[in-house]
Amino acid sequence: MGKKLQQVTDNIHGTIYLSNLESELISTPYFYRLHDIYQSSTVYMTFPSNRTKRYEHSLGTMELASTMLYTAVLNSDIKTKNKLFEKLEEYFKQIYDLAICEYEEQVAPYFKKNEELLKDFFGENGDILSENKINENIENAINEGCFTDSALDYFQYYPMRSVNTSHNSVKNFFLYRCLLQAIRIIALFHDVGHPPYSHIIEDVLNDLLNNIDKNTKNKSNEKVDEFKKCMRKYSKTIKTQTIFEDLSLPDTNSALHERIGLSFLQSAVNDTIPEIIKEVLLSNRHRSCKVASILYYILVVEFAFSMLVERDLFFKSFHKIVDGIMDADRLDYITRDSLNSGVDWGKIPYKRLINSSKLVYLTEFDGHEIEESKRPFVVAFPQKVSDDIEDLLLTRYKIFARINFHHRCLKTATALKASVKILSEDYLYSSNNNKYFNSDINMLWTSLSMKASDRRTRVILWNDSWLISTLYRALININGKSTGQAKLLKENLEEILLNKKRFYSLLKRKKDNQQFLNKIFEYADLSSQKLEILLKIEDEKFLKNKNETITSENLFNLSKANAKDSINRIEEIISDGDVEILTRLIPTSDITIKDIILESLESLKKQAYLADYGIIINNDRKKIGLPRHTDILDEIYLYNSHECYTYDEYNSLKRQIDVIFKNIPWINIYIVPEKQGTDISRLTEKVVEDIARNIALHVKKRFDDLFPNIPNCTQ
Repeated sequence: MGKKLQQVTDNIHGTIYLSNLESELISTPYFYRLHDIYQSSTVYMTFPSNRTKRYEHSLGTMELASTMLYTAVLNSDIKTKNKLFEKLEEYFKQIYDLAICEYEEQVAPYFKKNEELLKDFFGENGDILSENKINENIENAINEGCFTDSALDYFQYYPMRSVNTSHNSVKNFFLYRCLLQAIRIIALFHDVGHPPYSHIIEDVLNDLLNNIDKNTKNKSNEKVDEFKKCMRKYSKTIKTQTIFEDLSLPDTNSALHERIGLSFLQSAVNDTIPEIIKEVLLSNRHRSCKVASILYYILVVEFAFSMLVERDLFFKSFHKIVDGIMDADRLDYITRDSLNSGVDWGKIPYKRLINSSKLVYLTEFDGHEIEESKRPFVVAFPQKVSDDIEDLLLTRYKIFARINFHHRCLKTATALKASVKILSEDYLYSSNNNKYFNSDINMLWTSLSMKASDRRTRVILWNDSWLISTLYRALININGKSTGQAKLLKENLEEILLNKKRFYSLLKRKKDNQQFLNKIFEYADLSSQKLEILLKIEDEKFLKNKNETITSENLFNLSKANAKDSINRIEEIISDGDVEILTRLIPTSDITIKDIILESLESLKKQAYLADYGIIINNDRKKIGLPRHTDILDEIYLYNSHECYTYDEYNSLKRQIDVIFKNIPWINIYIVPEKQGTDISRLTEKVVEDIARNIALHVKKRFDDLFPNIPNCTQ
């Protein structure tokens, strides 16, 4: 193993060291392509300094995951440590029996490539199968320096100088090393399946997959067949062959990039591990070093895949270090993205958080004892750092609210998605094979073909630079065309590539939404005076039905608590400035708020006020990043000197996030003036007035239906 030390200098974590195995894995095209995948897609077009690549973020996540595991185990109590190594020992025995004792039944690709060499090697001496002999080989290998690796030694819970004290410490050193390396690998590869421009293009691929059969109408062609062949593998639960068994992702609802990522990691492992094992077997190393090294690589691979697909509760527990609520992924992303975006919301004390964490083997939850088979390991944080946890999660949501959800970021993301979708559909469904906008777009799915022969070569092109070059060539190809899809594509591409400001945003901020809602209620004739009359009428009806005496006191109480809460909350809606609440509070039976806005914009287009328009519903603002409380591992755990318990975000954090949530527009409306030189301020005012008036008509009708014969407020 004594190869040259690999290290990377990082602007967040300083020097990050890479183990020998990690150096091999990041050199595969599946990972190396992350050098050219933006972490935040098109955000850099609005915030130029935000050019974080997923490559350095993945390295940072690996570094933090290592520290989280090390400190959590180090700070844990003796019972938790014993249970951890007891579980690891159980899995070791399972894997050893399958890999060494029953190797002839294995189908794992990384294992099969060296099947004969492994068979010859482990068949030389039968006593190698005994537990004592295994421990002896591992101990000898450790003492001979076979496991010396600076990248891992720094996070090694069991120091090497103490491993001679007992067989248990030898085995525990080895098992912890395998767990550490496996967690570092899944942290390193957690983003590897993201397509060019990440979630934007992932949405395009999902749309194409979902609509491919509908668009062809049973008239398929070679291009569509090729698309299906390349993508169907990822349209369902994808499995990976390991020694344990055929493992698959937790459920069929896993994201497309997760399914692709699992496939990429499997390919990276199958390309590297067999060569490493072959090198070990054919080397001049001592036999003990060979035995221990081969067992090490097999366990690392099996642990990594088992965690990634959450094979059982144990592996799911440790996967949460990378993919949880307070995980290494978020800790790195929040620190890195806020720094690279040029915003200063205070430094996150992630080192304090991590260094004070501890591993807990959970025996109770919500005051009830947990069955032995259902007890997970959780990483808990001291009660005293709860304020820091709140700051971290609040900063995460602020990054999304003020950067990712900026009205211009959403506009460029939508323009990019529309452009790639037009190019893809033009290629797939066009009957004129010689006049595509740009046929190179087919690399978006052919790069994912499972054909082994040239997959390594193709996948390296599956990055942002390739896609942006494809878009530039498409813009050149359609130059001069000004009709139909060509016109729409040209306009979208000019918005992205040439920074042409074609669309203007109407409702950018909370103040704009407040004024918009105020106009709606004004045009609907729902003044404060009328609302008070409505409340009084409804309360009087309620009291008469209950045969109670009407007094000023019970009228006051009822107006705050009865079923007519919608009336009470109208002023609150205006204050919040959240248009989405209006859609739920005053539903219309025949049309939605979105439909009304689209009709209003279309009418203005016909009247020659607008050349074009668009709207974006921002449902992603609901992804607030707090625990969903769906299972025992979907929590943040705190501890004090006496107990471990779940963090309650509703006491403080939820309220703070709600304030930010209300500042993010639910709907973004964009317009293009019909004539050049138009006064944008006056046009914007007219469009907002027209939309508000049209919504008000439906709102007023709804109230008239609910409350007929409303007396005039002046009476």
